[in-house]
Amino acid sequence: MTLLDMAKDFTKAMAQWARAGFPVVDEKEFQKRAKICSECPHWHEDDRHGLGRCDVCGCSRQKLFVKTARCPIGKW
Repeated sequence: MTLLDMAKDFTKAMAQWARAGFPVVDEKEFQKRAKICSECPHWHEDDRHGLGRCDVCGCSRQKLFVKTARCPIGKW
């Protein structure tokens, strides 16, 4: 995934999140998503200064808080 692809995906995701009123997941859902990602071979825990990074979508752990966000390979 190129930097331009990531920028386009980020822009779309943030617009969708804004339209929904900026909802965030609760702590239980965040922990569930974090566990799934940490067990995924596409996840790199130590990248981005400890925020982690997904090889598929390029996102960091911050994406896990966004209620309208989805895993690009359907894990959550």
